[in-house]
Amino acid sequence: SSAASDVYKRQALLYALGNFLGSMDKSLQHFSNPSMHREYTWDISTTLNARYKLDAIQDPEKRRMVGYFMQQFETIVAPQIYTLRKGYVHNDANDYNVLINDDKIAGLIDFGDMVYTAIINNVAVACTYAMLDKPDPIAAACLVVKGYHEQYPLEEKELSLLYYLIAGRLCISLTQSAYNASVESVNEHHFITMRPAWDLMYRLIEINPI
Repeated sequence: SSAASDVYKRQALLYALGNFLGSMDKSLQHFSNPSMHREYTWDISTTLNARYKLDAIQDPEKRRMVGYFMQQFETIVAPQIYTLRKGYVHNDANDYNVLINDDKIAGLIDFGDMVYTAIINNVAVACTYAMLDKPDPIAAACLVVKGYHEQYPLEEKELSLLYYLIAGRLCISLTQSAYNASVESVNEHHFITMRPAWDLMYRLIEINPI
Protein backbone atom coordinates (compact mmCIF):
# COMPACT_ATOMS: atom_id res chain seq x y z
CA SER A 1 0.00 0.00 0.00
CA SER A 2 1.06 3.61 -0.51
CA ALA A 3 0.78 4.28 3.26
CA ALA A 4 3.25 1.49 4.03
CA SER A 5 5.49 2.76 1.25
CA ASP A 6 5.41 6.29 2.70
CA VAL A 7 6.33 4.97 6.16
CA TYR A 8 9.23 3.03 4.67
CA LYS A 9 10.43 6.12 2.79
CA ARG A 10 10.30 8.26 5.94
CA GLN A 11 12.20 5.62 7.90
CA ALA A 12 14.79 5.29 5.14
CA LEU A 13 15.22 9.08 5.06
CA LEU A 14 15.80 9.28 8.82
CA TYR A 15 18.46 6.59 8.59
CA ALA A 16 19.98 8.35 5.56
CA LEU A 17 20.02 11.66 7.44
CA GLY A 18 21.97 10.11 10.30
CA ASN A 19 24.30 8.50 7.76
CA PHE A 20 24.84 11.83 6.01
CA LEU A 21 25.58 13.69 9.27
CA GLY A 22 27.94 10.96 10.47
CA SER A 23 29.86 11.08 7.20
CA MET A 24 30.02 14.88 7.35
CA ASP A 25 31.20 15.00 10.97
CA LYS A 26 33.80 12.35 10.27
CA SER A 27 35.14 14.34 7.31
CA LEU A 28 35.28 17.51 9.45
CA GLN A 29 37.47 15.89 12.12
CA HIS A 30 40.52 17.90 11.08
CA PHE A 31 38.66 21.08 10.07
CA SER A 32 39.35 24.19 12.14
CA ASN A 33 37.75 27.62 12.36
CA PRO A 34 38.32 29.95 15.32
CA SER A 35 35.06 31.89 14.75
CA MET A 36 33.03 28.83 15.73
CA HIS A 37 34.53 28.75 19.22
CA ARG A 38 31.75 30.81 20.72
CA GLU A 39 29.11 30.81 23.43
CA TYR A 40 25.96 30.24 21.42
CA THR A 41 22.33 30.05 22.55
CA TRP A 42 21.57 27.06 20.30
CA ASP A 43 24.56 25.02 21.45
CA ILE A 44 23.08 22.30 23.67
CA SER A 45 26.15 22.50 25.91
CA THR A 46 24.85 25.92 27.05
CA THR A 47 21.36 24.63 27.98
CA LEU A 48 21.59 25.95 31.53
CA ASN A 49 21.82 29.53 30.23
CA ALA A 50 18.17 29.14 29.19
CA ARG A 51 17.23 29.37 32.88
CA TYR A 52 17.31 33.15 32.52
CA LYS A 53 14.32 32.89 30.16
CA LEU A 54 12.38 30.31 32.18
CA ASP A 55 10.04 32.90 33.67
CA ALA A 56 8.86 33.80 30.16
CA ILE A 57 6.91 30.49 30.13
CA GLN A 58 3.50 31.56 31.42
CA ASP A 59 1.99 28.14 32.16
CA PRO A 60 3.23 26.98 35.63
CA GLU A 61 3.06 23.27 34.74
CA LYS A 62 5.08 23.76 31.56
CA ARG A 63 7.55 26.00 33.38
CA ARG A 64 8.05 23.31 36.05
CA MET A 65 8.59 20.65 33.39
CA VAL A 66 11.31 22.66 31.62
CA GLY A 67 12.86 23.43 35.02
CA TYR A 68 12.85 19.72 35.80
CA PHE A 69 14.73 18.83 32.60
CA MET A 70 17.20 21.64 33.26
CA GLN A 71 17.83 20.17 36.69
CA GLN A 72 18.49 16.79 35.07
CA PHE A 73 20.87 18.48 32.65
CA GLU A 74 22.72 20.10 35.53
CA THR A 75 23.12 16.90 37.54
CA ILE A 76 23.68 14.36 34.74
CA VAL A 77 25.03 16.16 31.67
CA ALA A 78 26.93 19.20 32.96
CA PRO A 79 29.60 17.20 34.84
CA GLN A 80 30.36 15.17 31.68
CA ILE A 81 29.69 17.42 28.68
CA TYR A 82 33.21 18.82 28.50
CA THR A 83 34.78 15.35 28.55
CA LEU A 84 33.02 14.34 25.31
CA ARG A 85 34.55 14.37 21.82
CA LYS A 86 34.25 17.76 20.17
CA GLY A 87 34.05 18.98 16.61
CA TYR A 88 32.65 21.58 14.24
CA VAL A 89 29.04 20.58 13.65
CA HIS A 90 26.14 21.84 11.54
CA ASN A 91 23.90 22.00 14.62
CA ASP A 92 20.59 22.53 12.80
CA ALA A 93 19.59 19.46 10.76
CA ASN A 94 15.85 20.16 10.54
CA ASP A 95 13.28 19.63 7.78
CA TYR A 96 13.86 23.10 6.35
CA ASN A 97 17.62 22.61 5.98
CA VAL A 98 17.83 19.11 4.50
CA LEU A 99 17.85 18.80 0.71
CA ILE A 100 16.22 15.66 -0.71
CA ASN A 101 16.46 14.33 -4.25
CA ASP A 102 14.74 11.09 -5.33
CA ASP A 103 14.16 10.08 -1.70
CA LYS A 104 17.84 10.50 -0.91
CA ILE A 105 19.67 13.11 1.16
CA ALA A 106 21.31 15.44 -1.36
CA GLY A 107 22.79 17.99 1.04
CA LEU A 108 22.38 20.47 3.87
CA ILE A 109 21.89 24.23 3.80
CA ASP A 110 22.03 27.02 6.41
CA PHE A 111 25.34 26.81 8.23
CA GLY A 112 24.59 29.79 10.46
CA ASP A 113 24.28 27.64 13.58
CA MET A 114 27.62 25.86 13.14
CA VAL A 115 29.58 25.71 16.37
CA TYR A 116 32.49 23.89 17.97
CA THR A 117 30.83 21.66 20.52
CA ALA A 118 30.32 18.06 21.64
CA ILE A 119 29.81 15.95 18.50
CA ILE A 120 26.85 14.11 20.08
CA ASN A 121 25.02 17.47 20.20
CA ASN A 122 24.73 17.35 16.41
CA VAL A 123 23.04 13.96 16.69
CA ALA A 124 20.77 15.27 19.47
CA VAL A 125 19.60 18.19 17.31
CA ALA A 126 18.84 15.90 14.35
CA CYS A 127 17.03 13.44 16.65
CA THR A 128 14.96 16.22 18.22
CA TYR A 129 13.63 17.38 14.85
CA ALA A 130 13.17 13.80 13.64
CA MET A 131 11.04 13.03 16.73
CA LEU A 132 8.62 15.95 16.31
CA ASP A 133 5.08 14.91 15.35
CA LYS A 134 6.02 11.22 15.11
CA PRO A 135 3.73 8.48 16.50
CA ASP A 136 6.84 6.69 17.79
CA PRO A 137 9.48 9.37 18.46
CA ILE A 138 11.97 6.94 20.00
CA ALA A 139 11.94 4.76 16.87
CA ALA A 140 12.56 7.87 14.75
CA ALA A 141 15.54 8.88 16.90
CA CYS A 142 16.95 5.34 16.77
CA LEU A 143 16.98 5.43 12.97
CA VAL A 144 18.98 8.68 12.96
CA VAL A 145 21.41 7.30 15.56
CA LYS A 146 21.81 4.01 13.70
CA GLY A 147 22.59 5.78 10.44
CA TYR A 148 25.06 8.13 12.12
CA HIS A 149 26.77 5.36 14.08
CA GLU A 150 27.41 3.38 10.91
CA GLN A 151 29.45 6.25 9.47
CA TYR A 152 31.01 7.67 12.62
CA PRO A 153 30.75 5.29 15.60
CA LEU A 154 29.36 6.87 18.76
CA GLU A 155 30.79 6.16 22.19
CA GLU A 156 28.76 4.59 24.98
CA LYS A 157 29.18 7.69 27.13
CA GLU A 158 27.79 9.88 24.33
CA LEU A 159 24.78 7.62 23.82
CA SER A 160 24.06 7.50 27.56
CA LEU A 161 23.53 11.29 27.53
CA LEU A 162 21.49 11.52 24.31
CA TYR A 163 18.07 11.53 26.02
CA TYR A 164 19.09 14.45 28.24
CA LEU A 165 20.67 16.35 25.34
CA ILE A 166 17.46 16.05 23.30
CA ALA A 167 15.54 17.36 26.31
CA GLY A 168 18.12 20.15 26.60
CA ARG A 169 17.53 21.19 22.99
CA LEU A 170 13.80 21.34 23.70
CA CYS A 171 14.45 23.45 26.81
CA ILE A 172 16.43 25.95 24.73
CA SER A 173 13.78 26.03 21.99
CA LEU A 174 10.79 26.40 24.31
CA THR A 175 12.30 29.06 26.57
CA GLN A 176 13.43 30.96 23.48
CA SER A 177 9.93 30.77 21.94
CA ALA A 178 8.37 31.92 25.22
CA TYR A 179 10.86 34.78 25.46
CA ASN A 180 10.17 35.81 21.85
CA ALA A 181 6.45 35.81 22.63
CA SER A 182 7.06 37.94 25.73
CA VAL A 183 8.78 40.60 23.62
CA GLU A 184 5.96 40.34 21.07
CA SER A 185 7.97 38.93 18.17
CA VAL A 186 5.94 38.72 14.95
CA ASN A 187 8.42 36.38 13.24
CA GLU A 188 6.45 33.17 12.61
CA HIS A 189 9.71 31.20 12.37
CA HIS A 190 10.20 31.82 16.11
CA PHE A 191 7.14 29.68 16.90
CA ILE A 192 7.07 27.12 14.10
CA THR A 193 7.99 24.09 16.24
CA MET A 194 6.43 25.24 19.51
CA ARG A 195 3.39 22.94 19.64
CA PRO A 196 5.17 19.72 18.53
CA ALA A 197 8.08 20.59 20.85
CA TRP A 198 5.75 20.74 23.87
CA ASP A 199 4.13 17.48 22.75
CA LEU A 200 7.55 15.84 22.55
CA MET A 201 8.57 17.12 25.96
CA TYR A 202 5.48 15.48 27.49
CA ARG A 203 6.44 12.23 25.72
CA LEU A 204 9.98 12.47 27.14
CA ILE A 205 8.56 12.79 30.66
CA GLU A 206 6.67 9.51 30.11
CA ILE A 207 9.81 7.62 29.06
CA ASN A 208 12.23 9.18 31.54
CA PRO A 209 15.07 6.65 31.99
CA ILE A 210 15.70 7.63 35.63
